[in-house]
Parts: sequence; C-alpha cells; structure tokens
Amino acid sequence: MKQKLQALCFTLLLLFYGGATILRANAAGISIPQEAGSYINMDAAKTSGDLTLSNCKVDGTSSGKEYAIGSTKKGSSFTLSMNNSTAGNYVLSFNSGTKNYTAEISVEIKSGDYQRVQNFSVASTSNYYPLANCHYMLLNNLPAGDIAMKVTISSTTDAEKGYAGNYGNFCIASLANYNIANINLSGGIYSGPSVGDDGSVGFCSNAGTATYIAYNPTNGVATLNMGLVKHGEGTITATVTDIATSKVELTKVINITNDVCNGYDSPTPFELGSITKGLKEIKFVIATADAYLCNYKNVGITVEKEEGSYENASVTATWPMGDATPPAKAVVTGEGADVAFCLTNYSSTENFTVGTKSYGDNAYTTYSPDAKQNSINSGYYVEYKVKTLNGMTFNPSTFSLSAMRFGTNGGCITLGYSVDGGSEIISTVVNDINPNRNQEGNLPTVLSHEFSDVSVKDELVVRLYIYNLDAGRNVGIFGVTLAGSVDGKPQTENITVGSTGFATVGLPYATTLPDGVRGYAVTNVTETAVTLTEVLAGTNIAANTGLIITAKPGTYTFPVCAEGVEIADNVLVANTEADKIAETEGEFYVLAVTDEASKTVGLAQIAQGGVIAKNRAYMPASVVPEGVSGQTSSLRLVFGNPTAVEEVAENGVETVETVVYNLAGQRVRTDAKGMVIVKGRKYLKK
Repeated sequence: MKQKLQALCFTLLLLFYGGATILRANAAGISIPQEAGSYINMDAAKTSGDLTLSNCKVDGTSSGKEYAIGSTKKGSSFTLSMNNSTAGNYVLSFNSGTKNYTAEISVEIKSGDYQRVQNFSVASTSNYYPLANCHYMLLNNLPAGDIAMKVTISSTTDAEKGYAGNYGNFCIASLANYNIANINLSGGIYSGPSVGDDGSVGFCSNAGTATYIAYNPTNGVATLNMGLVKHGEGTITATVTDIATSKVELTKVINITNDVCNGYDSPTPFELGSITKGLKEIKFVIATADAYLCNYKNVGITVEKEEGSYENASVTATWPMGDATPPAKAVVTGEGADVAFCLTNYSSTENFTVGTKSYGDNAYTTYSPDAKQNSINSGYYVEYKVKTLNGMTFNPSTFSLSAMRFGTNGGCITLGYSVDGGSEIISTVVNDINPNRNQEGNLPTVLSHEFSDVSVKDELVVRLYIYNLDAGRNVGIFGVTLAGSVDGKPQTENITVGSTGFATVGLPYATTLPDGVRGYAVTNVTETAVTLTEVLAGTNIAANTGLIITAKPGTYTFPVCAEGVEIADNVLVANTEADKIAETEGEFYVLAVTDEASKTVGLAQIAQGGVIAKNRAYMPASVVPEGVSGQTSSLRLVFGNPTAVEEVAENGVETVETVVYNLAGQRVRTDAKGMVIVKGRKYLKK
C-alpha cells in the first residue's frame, strides 16, 4: 500500500483529538490498545527491553526523535513486544520520512496463530523530518495477550549511502475511532483549512485540502453528509481511495451554493457513488475565487447496500487432486460461486515428476523432485491461484489439504501466499511439516492455514513448497480446498458495436451473449481468410475468451455468469488487463475495415504502436501461415458451414435501414440475392 499524504510531522499526534500522550513501555510489554493520538516512546521501549533493534537505532532522546527509528538500511529490522488488554478491531498508524529516495518495508503483527503482514511503499519526502508519509494497517480480530510487531526494511533506492528512512509515531488505536458515518474532523490532515474551537473546519481557501481516514464496513452506494455554512462561490472535490489497494474508487465535484448550505445542524446529502468495504482515505480539495469558500461540521458518509451486491457470501474452491494430470480449474461452490472468481488455476513447477498413488480410500497426486532440496526453493512448488471478478473482494478463511509421504522418511511442506501481487508471506502454521508415511495404517496429515484479516481484490496465490525429499521419492496431495467469502457487486462491461455491425470482445469473466448479439470464434486460418464458427445462443462462455461479434450498432452489456466453457480451436485472444500496444509491425491482426469503398470487414495487421483496447480481442500473427510473399496484411472473414440457415421470402429479410453482409463479410445492398448475413444471422434470400 502506498500512502503519499503530504502533511506536517505532527499529524498523527493530532490524529483524533490532539494533545498527544506518550505511551511508555513496561516490563510486560508495551500496553495496547492506545488512546487515539498516543504514540510509542521508542527510547523508553529500548530501555525496558521491549524494543529489539537490528542494524538501526532510536533516532534520539529528545525533540520528538525518541519516538522514531532511524539509520535504517536494506535488511534492517526492529521488533516491539506489546500486550493487548482487549481483543477487538484496531488500526495501526505510523509515519515515515526519507530524503531523496524511496523504500519498501514490511510490517508483521503476530500473536500465536494470528499473523498479519502488510507491505508499504515509502515515498521521498525531501528530508527525514518531518515524517510526512502516513501509513495505516487494519488489524481486525486482534487477540488479547502478547503481541509482537516486526518492521523489516525490504529495499531502498539510496544508491549513495543505502539509507532507508526514519519511522515513528506508531499508534494502535480502536477501529471505532475511524467511524465513516461520523468522521472525526479533529483527526484530519489539513493544508490550508483548520479546526476551530467549536469543532468546525474553516479557512477553506483555494487549493486547500483536508484528508481523513475512515473505515467503511460494507459495500454499497455512498452518500456524503455535510453541515455547511457558505462564505463564497466554488466547489469541493471529494475523492475516496481504498488504502489497501491505493485505488481511487470515486471522485465527485460538489458545487457549494446557497441551496446546499443549511447550517451545521442540518447536514446536506451528496450522493457520491459506489465504494467497497475497507479502510478509506477521504480527501476534500477546495476551489474558490473568494477568500474562503465555506465552513463545515457534522460530516459523515452513509453507505447503502447496492442492488445486486453480495455481502459475506460463502464460497469454496476445491481442486480435484488424485490424478497425474489434475484439472487446472477448481470446482467452485457456495452462495457466491457464480460471482467470486474469473480465474482458478493449479500448476506445478517443471522440476517435479507428477504422478498418482493410492493409499487407503484416497488417490493422491504425487510430486517427485529431480534433485533433493534441503530448504524452500523457488523452483520446487505446487501453486493454487484465484483471481477475483471485477468489483468483488474475496476474504479467504482457510486453505487446507491432506498430504502423505510414500516410501520415504524425508519430505517437508511449507506454505507461502501472496495477495494482490504483494510480497510472499510464509505461514507460521504450515511450516516445515513432515507428513505421515504410508505405513502401519497411518492416516494422511491434514494441513490447514487460517488466514487472518486478508482481503483479496485481485489475486491470491498459494504455494506449497516441497523439499528435503530425495530424487525419485514422492509426497502426495489430495483434498485441496480454499474457503472464504466474497463481498461486492460484479462489474459488468459494455461493448459498443459501430456502424459496420462488427466488433470484438474479450472479458475477464464468464459471460453469455446479450440479446441481439451473435458471437463467433476463429477456428481456422489460411493464407487469405479466417473461418468464423458461431457460438450458440445461451452458451456460458469462459472468462478470457476472444470473440468476434455482430449486432445492430449500439452498446451492449455483457452479464456475469457461472464459469463457462472454453471454445475448442479458437485462436482469438482476449485482452483483459489493459490497453495493449503493438511493439512490432504486424505482430497482431485486429478487426478492421479492409476496403473503404465496399466497407468490407476483415482482420488486418496492426501497425507498430497500434493499440488494442482493453476487453477487446485480437489474433496473433504467429497463427497465420505465410504465402509466397509472406503473410497477407489482411484476411477475409468466412462464416463456417451454415447451421441455422432459414428460407425466407424477400420481403421477410429486413427493412431497408438494416446493414447486410455476404459470407465474406463484405457489406452489400439490401436487395442482394443469395446467402446473406443480417443482424449476425444467415439467411438465404431468393
């Protein structure tokens, strides 16, 4: 997570009510939770033995530096021993400062089986002080008892001295202090505006900003409520950013007029749009030509569940192991099965020989390494991956499996996982486990990792590292299950069909063709043409499938549906990640008008630097055979053998405004005879 809130160093000291309290250490560990605005005295923690330093130091003993750790470099770490008096939901906040470089750090909170790890990017702040970067970490279900917090410096871009910044003002406070329905204005971070004695925010001058941190407990449509007193003309631009992903979820410009300024005690509602559950940064930017725009008070955001959204819907992905070539896809069940994932995948590294063995009532998929590894090795693992559907958040609870060693005393398994492309986290529970051996009636060893407060908004990758196993020996796995719940509303995509009546589509989720749309796969390619095979109406089409579609010009919404089927021999590729740029001339074929005079539609080679839009499809040039003079720059569209040709009377084809094509994809007159295509369907016109 990257938070680049440019603020004064005392911002976290005033996080909620001002008047910071110094949190002293004691022999039993630093006491938490803390009062809002308190922070940990690192110098006192070092003296009491509650702070352990590795290649770094407390930055000072006075002037605020006793609350910070400095002289950090790559590999530096420090650990705080704490004691939590009350189990509950909390937020860890801290500040950082660098000079003319950036850094990456990892923060781990651990208590028994509870483990929470989050990675942070530290932006350049031009100097070590003030500690102008603000960072936040959600700690749901933090248990009571002994807690350890370890901060590790992962990297730095300081090539001259290798420094990695200063870190301080650590505070663990109750999540209740971050109530989005009643935003604590005194805890805001301000540039220009300020909080008055009456609790209102004033001095809202041009380009002023106010930033707040708040927790949203549900997915839905957000409404901002503000008690306003008007002073001038202008706007407030409200932006909501998800802290875990740094994704801007919405931006709304609010016009400050007499109609919306009804006083502090009569807050005015402003509909913002959809936001997801989680910790949010809420930022106001003032724009006015007057000295001051307004004062505001009694600010909060209410969130109503959106129609078609899901909340805490159960979902379980099960990989059917037991075969030498297990299916890559998982079987997904539960209330949220149809909307949870656009991708489930299983794979193993090529350094294993994969086979199958039976023991008792179970069949195992077995893994035998090509060479013994004495510890975790990046070339020896089995991987399970899920990718969430757009708009959905997956909250994993448990990853479990059963394992057994076959004919050997060796063989260990350790589980690691990564969330949304972050650094890998090694489980402290499924760690260096030596499964039971297939002898003397032994039962398989059940391995289970419980996820603590993990939310996946893009991708979860779980790896099982297998090591300490001689070449030719086997460890077997079956019953692999990932359980959890999903929140959110699936985000469907709209595809526009232009005047030609043709377009392409390639979506990151399973879908079906909307009414009025025909879909075609490219199943055969020659030197001069491609063959289009129609997808039957009502078919659930697998995610990441590229298609050519025909329809009346307009915009069509492609719905989300249960995981679909893949189309055999289809060479079209879906572009689902981002706009794709052709690096070389002619490396892709895209849908295009290949003859302006006749308005013929075909596939044409794209120029270097050409762009393939997200959620569209293309064909790699590598599938096109070369003729005598190399590859053809454009290919005709040839519809496959008619499967639904209708005999219709001449006046029963279509009206004059309908676009008509022949089987080569060329636009023809509406009175053309023979086999024609109208609205994506084939007709024999006599």
